[in-house]
Amino acid sequence: WTVTFTNEISGLTAANFALAVSGLGGDPAITSIVPLDPLPADTWIVTASTGAGEGTIGLNLVNSLNLSRTPVNIPFAGQTYNIDQTPPGVVVSAPTPAVTVNGPVSYTVTYIGASVITLNVADVILNTTYTAQVGSINVSGVGNTRIVTLSSISGTGTIGISIQPGTAQDPAGNVAGAAGPSVPFRTANYATVLNEDD
Repeated sequence: WTVTFTNEISGLTAANFALAVSGLGGDPAITSIVPLDPLPADTWIVTASTGAGEGTIGLNLVNSLNLSRTPVNIPFAGQTYNIDQTPPGVVVSAPTPAVTVNGPVSYTVTYIGASVITLNVADVILNTTYTAQVGSINVSGVGNTRIVTLSSISGTGTIGISIQPGTAQDPAGNVAGAAGPSVPFRTANYATVLNEDD
C-alpha cells in the first residue's frame, strides 16, 4: 500500500496498523514500512505477506502511537485487495480409444479457472513402454479445452502423456502446474508367427 499523510511524519511502525484479513490461511503480517523521502515523510510504502489460499486483505491505520504528529481521521480504513493464490487446474482425460494399431488416439485436456492457455506440442511429454512410439503430436481446441492427438503410432507397449507446468495462467497471474501422467493406451502391433509346417 502507498500511505499518504497530509503532513510529514516520523515514527510510523507496524504497531500503528492492523490488517483486515478474511479467508486467508497462514499468518498474513506487515513485513516492511518504508518512507519514500528522508524523515519526516508524508508518503510511506507498507508491504504485507498474504498467507495462503484465497480471501481479502486490507490495511487500516488504527492509532497514533509514537507518531510525531497525530492524524485527525484515525481510525482510517485503507484499500482492501482480493487475494487469489490458487493456480488453474489441469485435468487430462482417459485416452480415446484405449487400444489402437496405429492411431490416432486423443486426450482431452481441460483447464479450470484459466484465462490464458498456451499449451503446444512442446508441452506434451510422452510416457512410453517397450517399443511403442508416436510419429506426430497435434494440439487443437478453443476455450478451456485442448485436444492432444497422437498419430502414426508404431511398436508394441503402452503410451500416455504428461503436461509440462506453465501452460496456463489465471487472471491473478497464477501459473498452472504439471498434469499427468495420464491413463495410458495400449498399442496392438503384434507380429504374426507362422507354424513352420504352414
